[in-house]
Amino acid sequence: MMAKKIIVKASKTPSKKHKTARSFFSSPMGGLLIIFGAIALLVLLLQVMQMGTETRSKAATCDDKNCANVWNGQGWMITNCNAWWDPDGDEELCTAKNKMAFCQGRLFCCPSAGGKWTGDLSQCPNGASPTPYGWKPSPTTKNSPTKSTQPTYTPYPTYTPYPTQQTTPINKRPDCVGISLQPARITAGRITTIACSGKDSDGSVVSADYYFNDGTSGRADKDVGGNGTISTTHRYTRAGTYTVTCRVRDNSGAISDIPAICTAKLTVLVAPTSVPRNTLAPTVTPVPTTATTSATPTFHVVNLSEITPTLDMSPEETQPEILLTVSPFTNAQGYASSTFTMRGTTEPNAQVDVVIDPDGVRGTVVADSKGAWKYVITRALTAGAKIATVVASSDNGRMEQKITFSVGKSVGGNIGGVLMGVGALILLGIVGFVIYRRLSEG
Repeated sequence: MMAKKIIVKASKTPSKKHKTARSFFSSPMGGLLIIFGAIALLVLLLQVMQMGTETRSKAATCDDKNCANVWNGQGWMITNCNAWWDPDGDEELCTAKNKMAFCQGRLFCCPSAGGKWTGDLSQCPNGASPTPYGWKPSPTTKNSPTKSTQPTYTPYPTYTPYPTQQTTPINKRPDCVGISLQPARITAGRITTIACSGKDSDGSVVSADYYFNDGTSGRADKDVGGNGTISTTHRYTRAGTYTVTCRVRDNSGAISDIPAICTAKLTVLVAPTSVPRNTLAPTVTPVPTTATTSATPTFHVVNLSEITPTLDMSPEETQPEILLTVSPFTNAQGYASSTFTMRGTTEPNAQVDVVIDPDGVRGTVVADSKGAWKYVITRALTAGAKIATVVASSDNGRMEQKITFSVGKSVGGNIGGVLMGVGALILLGIVGFVIYRRLSEG
């Protein structure tokens, strides 16, 4: 009877391990641990949602600029649009001597660090052998034996030279070598003659483009051979100081740069207005004489000076606007990713300066011969509102654009994520409270 009583009493007494666990979860420290666990799970959920909703701006198409050298702010580069691993094109910088790169299926070499890519492979004698997917030594040819049922005489194999790579000759651009204005100082409404000189080492100079700096331009066609001058005339109707420039084209369609030697200043003065002269009659003043002189009076004639108006001959400064476009780089809500590419068009060979505030990102690129420009933002921008200032300038004028945008996610796109996070937090709190009550009551 005594043993049974002891057994019944032992069954009502909780074990030490169970009692310790219940006291821990019923303590304030156990409640704090449950709350911290719920918060950590919510933060992890929000991080996963943020990674899933972040978008990146990508270029729609790849433009290899006809394999022309493009300055991207760090060096001269060419773009290979045949690179399957990069839908935006494989951009190769000329940063090391004997470096090789592909563009439009052709091979180009970097003759020196910081130089321009060239199709003359003789300037890279130590370059590697190219393949479309990388660089490796050229494979050697293996002779496969010919099977025959009867023994036949096999002549000694003849030497087959290794095929040399054929390169397409690249047309060299012509050079603009001078400009002259006759006269270089005119009055408004007058005509001046503009002569543009150029030369071409592998063809003929056939035309010249003129930029008159008054909002207009012109072109004159004339085949002058490898070295010659093409002239045109232009009438200026407003007074001012104008920067007149020109460049030449060859018979293959290549266009020269506009160097400083092909830039001239023209001064246009205000045309004088006609003012009628003063026609007042002269004043006759008699001069008295003594009694001993002749009776014929002597007269002194005084003429009035002609009145001539004073004209302000100082020229009026003008700076015409040039073309500048910036392609959209944000989503519909005006948000952009932290790194993206800015593109647009302007005048050929114009300088484009890009500034993004308040991050202090600054860079300069030069438009290609078709006027297309591209600036790649490689340094990640901070979140928040930004102002992008793009300025295009050339000898023909200047144009500026300011674009406001933000970096980060749009608020509307994350409402669902926030609601899910709040719901998860409430659910975790309810589960933790139920567990806590059951442990306390047990």
